Amino acid sequence: MNISSNISSIYAHQDLLNASSNNIANSNTEGFERTRTTIEEQDKNSVKAVYEKIENNNPYSNTDLTKEITDQIVSYHAIGANAVAVKTQNSAADTILDMYA
Repeated sequence: MNISSNISSIYAHQDLLNASSNNIANSNTEGFERTRTTIEEQDKNSVKAVYEKIENNNPYSNTDLTKEITDQIVSYHAIGANAVAVKTQNSAADTILDMYA
């Protein structure tokens, strides 16, 4: 695993958090159509957030607050785990550079 895959995961989960926050903020807006966000693999070393508008055929918002909150919890922990991996890789690189200095 390289650092770029961790960074792309952090960005993808941040995008998911942004979309989820927008869904929650508009949950009381009449006719609001929520955005479904999924994290998809692009190639071996990257992922990205993919957005899809969910059609709403009634006058009320179609936001599922339970799903949005659980998505936010998962993304929060994914960002934290990837940040730790980036920090560890950076520390290992520093140690290797110190050995050659």
